[in-house]
Amino acid sequence: MNDNVDNRRRFFRIVDALGVSYRVMTDTEVGVQKNDEDADETDQQFVDTFSVMNGFNQSIQESLEKIESRDADTAKAIASINKKVDALLMMLELDSLITQRACHKVEEASISASGIAFPVEEPLDADVSLALDLLLRPSSKHVNAIGKVVSCEQLSDEPLYYLRVEFTEMTHKDKETLIQHIVQRQGALLRALRDELEE
Repeated sequence: MNDNVDNRRRFFRIVDALGVSYRVMTDTEVGVQKNDEDADETDQQFVDTFSVMNGFNQSIQESLEKIESRDADTAKAIASINKKVDALLMMLELDSLITQRACHKVEEASISASGIAFPVEEPLDADVSLALDLLLRPSSKHVNAIGKVVSCEQLSDEPLYYLRVEFTEMTHKDKETLIQHIVQRQGALLRALRDELEE
């Protein structure tokens, strides 16, 4: 794909309903992010928790088989502890999913591959860094990004502010997911508009 086509895709913008969750990043987090800017992109991918835990469980099981032949009681105790840890992790994962679902407010947002704008209930200062989690609809795919507040202006006669954020960090995979979503939604909106005009 040539640079001109890629740039055009980057600035496609639509108004869409999606789940938006954000939080203000601490100075420490921003400092770490800046130090990691030159890191390999594979280091920025999210960890597959299931695969990691599965690897640990397999290693524990192999060790247990060796211990069991020498000391059955010790092997049984270790197996019980491992099951308890698994149960705790499942509870934490469930709690995280419930919290995540609750904090994703469905917003009508103006979005492109370079930034997003949507109404918020609190004013935010320009240049503040935000950690964003976008829940695309109807695919339910997540896109994570770091963004910088461009502006946050109060909407007239409303206790709301219009927040504009420029994306500063996003993995290649998330960027492609977001661009594909925008292109597909733009195509659907154009088809709907054409059908409406033809009626």
